[in-house]
Amino acid sequence: MPDNHANRKITGLWVSPEEASNQYQSFTAWGARENLEWIKVHTLSEAIDYWQGKIKLPASQVVELIVIEQTTSDEFEPAEADEFLAAVQACQVVVVYGSWCEGDGRTRNIWPPALRCPQVWADRWIRQILDALRSRDVELPWTASREEVMRWIFPKTSTSHSMNTIGWKVLSPDVVWRESMQLLLAPACIEPQIVAQKEASKKIWLVDADAWICQQSSLSASISARGTFKEYITLLAGEPFAESAEVVALTAWHDDTTRQYLFNQGADRVVSKLAFSLNTRLAIRQSERPK
Repeated sequence: MPDNHANRKITGLWVSPEEASNQYQSFTAWGARENLEWIKVHTLSEAIDYWQGKIKLPASQVVELIVIEQTTSDEFEPAEADEFLAAVQACQVVVVYGSWCEGDGRTRNIWPPALRCPQVWADRWIRQILDALRSRDVELPWTASREEVMRWIFPKTSTSHSMNTIGWKVLSPDVVWRESMQLLLAPACIEPQIVAQKEASKKIWLVDADAWICQQSSLSASISARGTFKEYITLLAGEPFAESAEVVALTAWHDDTTRQYLFNQGADRVVSKLAFSLNTRLAIRQSERPK
């Protein structure tokens, strides 16, 4: 697992074909203040080589962030972008676009909305990614909609990584899924007559296992992929793993192999995400325990 110090040094790639990019120069100075070291590369394929380890970095450095500077709408071919995204799925990626690319979201869809950052927001956007990498904020999923992007970059209220409601804690890097789960749990938690006393005094951690499973299947270069399930839980919770807590792993892959894998990784129960639309607590109580 990486050093989770609040201001640990992070290595990022800056992709721009320009030899002397004014934006890169300004962000080099900005990065020094944020304890962020940039490596300048000229092409997406070169960035892939760094990410996959074909171009070696010093032993203490691992690429965690890739920023792509886009100055014109047709600077990158769709096939080139698709190949790049497929190769770096476990990395944080930002496409910083200038004024000539403002209409791309309407006329072109080369990059997912969750990766496209206006140049005027770049410092704020990258800083929030750094906070996520340093476990001070949540990551923005690549599948996020434009509405979710706006909620992430301009949050209306401060949202913690989890919410405690009578011993329940929801843990997920996906802020929208986490908030949805909290809303599903809330009605049951505010009706004392349906909450057993022993349940109220017990810690139950509901963990989004899919994000961790995806990380395990990503390239070995991924930092997150090197952690165990318990380390992943600890990272999300922001506190040491509580052995007394009951870990409920939620997954869309509810096959026997996945269930047994999560049991072996320390889950006390494994629940299908689809079960929660019916009766959240009932689904957990009736879920299968390891044999």
